[in-house]
Amino acid sequence: MTGAYTAIAISALSCLIWIALLIRTLRSRHQDTERRMVSLIMPFVGLVASVGTLSSAIAYAAALSPEINLGPEALTLVASMGRGALLMGGLMAFALYAPGERHG
Repeated sequence: MTGAYTAIAISALSCLIWIALLIRTLRSRHQDTERRMVSLIMPFVGLVASVGTLSSAIAYAAALSPEINLGPEALTLVASMGRGALLMGGLMAFALYAPGERHG
């Protein structure tokens, strides 16, 4: 069960790091030190992907541990959050990234 808690901790730390990078990127855009729109893709996609891994780690821990009592509806919701996060990250990257084009 230690592995499940480690997975949750690492995924939560990953979310925090991506949030910090997103804040740093937004701050640099606000200060006009970064003007490329593409610079926002990486932290957004990284954040939604890390939310996906966090939800997966929570579902994994709930499946292994009797002390974490999540019902089937909650597990379905958590799994849907993970899939939705990964889908959203892919859609954002696909919509915003176009090699060779200049974005505001």
